[in-house]
Amino acid sequence: MNAQLIEVKTMLGQLRLSGARDKLEELLADALKKELTALQFTNLLLKEELFVRNANSLKKRMKRARFPEHKTLDEFDFGFQQSVSKQQLLGLMDMCWVEKAFNLFFLGPPSIGNYEKILLMERNEVVTNKISDRSFISFHNI
Repeated sequence: MNAQLIEVKTMLGQLRLSGARDKLEELLADALKKELTALQFTNLLLKEELFVRNANSLKKRMKRARFPEHKTLDEFDFGFQQSVSKQQLLGLMDMCWVEKAFNLFFLGPPSIGNYEKILLMERNEVVTNKISDRSFISFHNI
């Protein structure tokens, strides 16, 4: 590793651009191979940094949410829970009801899938970063 590369990696670290620092050598090699301009290389480097920051941010939000399970919509059993269609649940996942300050209730006896629906929406809220002071979803047994 040459002195200039070490210096650039050190500066990226000091600027807290760890994603760019960690991928610098790989991106430099790719830029040389593809004969990228300086602007194109800078664009790639910054995209890598944004990707790493977004991934780290999501990881922190998911950890802070403390979900008991990490399920996705693909794992939801629509055959078992037939009172709400996939289309209806997808409509709720856009979270516009939160922005409009509407309340949403899933009523029914235990173990019919209401809890899983709530977890899916909470996870979606964390993943899409639509968390605000007012948008807390909670589940209560009535």
